[in-house]
Amino acid sequence: MIAPRTAPACVRTGRRGAATVEFALVAPLLFLLILGMMEFGRVMMVQNLLDNAARNGCREGVIAGTDDNALKTAVSKSLRGLGTNQATVEIRVNDQVKNASTATTGDSISVSVSVSADKISWVPIRLFTAGKTLRGVVVMRRE
Repeated sequence: MIAPRTAPACVRTGRRGAATVEFALVAPLLFLLILGMMEFGRVMMVQNLLDNAARNGCREGVIAGTDDNALKTAVSKSLRGLGTNQATVEIRVNDQVKNASTATTGDSISVSVSVSADKISWVPIRLFTAGKTLRGVVVMRRE
């Protein structure tokens, strides 16, 4: 009977650390890619929340007889998932910072909702969004 052929022991032992070294070289790039995808997805979600909040606030503001408090309440209801204390709301009537109750029929009302990207990040190291501000702006005419 013929014995099966096996590789010499020196060939197996010579490559023992190769997988560890390869993983050590590739892992930082892999983790950077994963963190970047998480950060980009979070930014897109928050941008959509800000746009919707500005739209809801502006829809409330174009109704005759509403004031800034009604607009800010509508915005804060839309931003429940984000945390309303992090967002800044600016209300303009005809491109001037005024109370929405001063607007008359046909005036444009602008609602801008902004938040610092540093405050909403889930990633501990902010490589991609450091110092950026996300903003949602909507302009409508008063009825």
